[in-house]
Formats: sequence, structure tokens, C-alpha cells
Amino acid sequence: MSEAYMPIDGALDFDSVFTADATAKEFSVLPKGTYPFTIEKVERDHVSTEERNGKVSKYAGCPMAKVAFILKGKDASGEEVEVHRTENFILHTNFIWKISQLFISVGLAKNGEQFRPDWQGLPTRTGQCEVSVNKYKKRDGSDGESNQIDKYLDPVTVGPTAPAWKSGF
Repeated sequence: MSEAYMPIDGALDFDSVFTADATAKEFSVLPKGTYPFTIEKVERDHVSTEERNGKVSKYAGCPMAKVAFILKGKDASGEEVEVHRTENFILHTNFIWKISQLFISVGLAKNGEQFRPDWQGLPTRTGQCEVSVNKYKKRDGSDGESNQIDKYLDPVTVGPTAPAWKSGF
């Protein structure tokens, strides 16, 4: 790769040599439940101003943080897995609740107190969250599943002795 470009983890060069592997990558899905997470990275972005399904988002142009999480737990077969999930945090007054939940869950804010979000301080932070399973139709018409983070939990209410994960069954 040219030194003029920042290397991206996993990026290949046009002259890269690698072993051919045409097998589909399997994605793990955690059952509904409470799981620990680690924040992997945060990227700054903006809500797209392009039309999607004939509409433009009412938040088009708003700043947005893309936060990459690693969720750890056991899948439906009982195997320990890591699930990578990216969540968007739109910087708008309608989403103060979601931003607050995140920062409270990792110990960078306290409920009811004023704070300035430290987005650069998020990577490597840990917390717990409630996760559900989102069912959808893939572009090819087949059924798909993915995890969705529904709520970021306050460590005060979860407590330091909370189990690493808990199945929703």
C-alpha cells in the first residue's frame, strides 16, 4: 500500500497475495438477553442527505457517531461467540436519551447530571446492554437475523457482580 494512505484493518492492496476462500462467512446471532460489550471504535459521520425508499431522513445532515461494539456471549448452540455490531448515535435532542444511556453504561456520565460526551474516551470502555433478535428479509428474499441493542444498562442498577451474560429464556 502507498504510504500516502492510512492503512485500514483488513484492507488489501492491488498487489496483495492471499489464499482463495469462497466459503460464506458465518455470522453469529446471540439469543435475546443481557450481554457485556466492549466499544471497539468510534467514527464521526453525518446522517445521509440522499433519498432512501423515496424519502430523505428528517435528520439529514445531523452529526452522527458510529460506535462499533463487540458483544460477548453464547449463541443458540451454546458456543461462546463475539458479535460485532455498529450503532448510530444521531446528535440531536430527540436522541439525548440514547446518548445518555451509552455514556452512563460505560461510566462516563451519571444520570441526572450535566455532561459533555467524550467520544474519544469510548474505545475500550465496557458495559452491559439488552439485546434482541431482529428478523428481516435479505435482498435475495431469504430470511435473515441480526442482533439489535435495545438498551444500554446503568452499572449502578446492574451492579458489579452481574453475570457476564444471561439468556432471555
